[in-house]
Amino acid sequence: MIVNFWQHHYSKLFTCVQSEPFQVDKVSSVETIKTHEVYQAIKELSVNKSIGMDLISAEHLKFASSRVVPLLALCFTGFIMHDFIPESLMNVLLLPVIKNKAGKIGSSDNYRPIALASTLSKAGVSNSRPRGPQSCSF
Repeated sequence: MIVNFWQHHYSKLFTCVQSEPFQVDKVSSVETIKTHEVYQAIKELSVNKSIGMDLISAEHLKFASSRVVPLLALCFTGFIMHDFIPESLMNVLLLPVIKNKAGKIGSSDNYRPIALASTLSKAGVSNSRPRGPQSCSF
C-alpha cells in the first residue's frame, strides 16, 4: 500500500534525535507562561495556511474570544510543569510533495516531506524559551 511506503520512507525523519526528559525538582522553580506571550504567539501565526490534525486554524485562535488566551497560557504552563505534552499536539501529518514535476514522478527521491503541525503546538513552540532550572523546549 502506498501509505506504508511513505511511512517507511520518512520513518527516520523525526526519530533521529534522542532527548532527555525535562526534570523539575521544585514546581515553584518553573516560570509560568504569561498571557501576553501567548497573545503575541497567536498574533504572529500565519493565516491562510493548512490546518493540522486538530482541525484548528490560525484564524480560529486569532478571532477567538480573548478569554481563550489565559486558558492556553495555563495549559502551556501545565505542560511544562508536569513534563507532559498531549500526543495530539505532537502529531504531525507528513505529506510528500513533488520536487520536480518534469522529473521521475515514480521515484521517492523526487519528493520532499511537508509536515503539517497543529496550530496549538505552533503557539506553544513560540513560547519555548528556556524556563526553570534546565533548558526546556516545548
